[in-house]
Amino acid sequence: MINREELHQMKPDAFFINTSRGALVDEEALVEPVYRTSTFVFTEERLEKWLQGTAGEEEIIYTYGRSRNPTQISLQKKIAALEHGEAALVTASGMAAITMAILGYCKSGDHLIYAQTVYGGTYNLMAHVLKDLGIDVTFVQDLTAENLNRAKRGNTRMVYFETVANPTLEIPEFDEIAAWAKKSGVHTVVDNTFTSPYLFRPLDWGIDTVIHSGTKYINGHGDLVAGVVVGSTAFCEGLRKKSTWTSGRFFPPIIVH
Repeated sequence: MINREELHQMKPDAFFINTSRGALVDEEALVEPVYRTSTFVFTEERLEKWLQGTAGEEEIIYTYGRSRNPTQISLQKKIAALEHGEAALVTASGMAAITMAILGYCKSGDHLIYAQTVYGGTYNLMAHVLKDLGIDVTFVQDLTAENLNRAKRGNTRMVYFETVANPTLEIPEFDEIAAWAKKSGVHTVVDNTFTSPYLFRPLDWGIDTVIHSGTKYINGHGDLVAGVVVGSTAFCEGLRKKSTWTSGRFFPPIIVH
C-alpha cells in the first residue's frame, strides 16, 4: 500500500492513477460502480449501530442517498487526495460548494472579506444573498496584509478569493494572505477552479478550505454540473450534515460516471 507521503512525491500522472485506485470503495472492482439507489437496506446490526452511534471511525452506515453513497465517498476521497486535503464534500454545483463553505464559517452577525474580482455568481452571492442572511461583506481590491488590516473588524470570520481571478486572471499573494489570516484568527477559503489541483494546491500554502466548480476542469467534458469543498475532516463532516438538510449535495441519479 502506497502511503500519503509517497503519493505526494509522485509526478502528477502517476499520483492521479494511484490515488484513484486507493479511493475505490469496492477494492475488488476494476471500474468503480455507480450507485444510483436512493436508499439503503438496514440489517439489524447496521440499524443498531446507527441508532446507538457505535459504528467504527472508518465504518460508514449508509442511509439515504441525499446524505451520501459509496460513489460520492469514492469521488470525495480522490479529490481530497489530489488537493492534499484531509477530506472533501461533493455538492450539486460550484455555487453550492461556495455557499456551503461560507455558511460553514459564517453566521448572521459575522463579517467576511473577499477579493474585488471574483466569478459573477460568487459576486451576486456576496453582494445580495449574504446580506439577506445577516452576513456583512467587504470588497477589497488588492488583498495585501495592509488592506486586509484596514478591512478587518472584530467579527471578521473569513477571507475569500480565487487562485486565479475570474475573468481578469489576477494572481494573489497566497503566502502573505495565509500568514495574515493565521495571525488574525481568520479562516481562508479559495476557489481553485481555474488551476485545478493538477497545477496548484492552495492547502499546501496554508489555506484552510478549497472549493471547485467540478463543472469546469475536474470534469472537463461539458456534461456535468457539480462542486466540491476540500478541507479538514471535521469541517467537511459538519458541512455534510448541514447539506443533508439543505439539499446542496451531489445526488445519486446524476453522480459522475
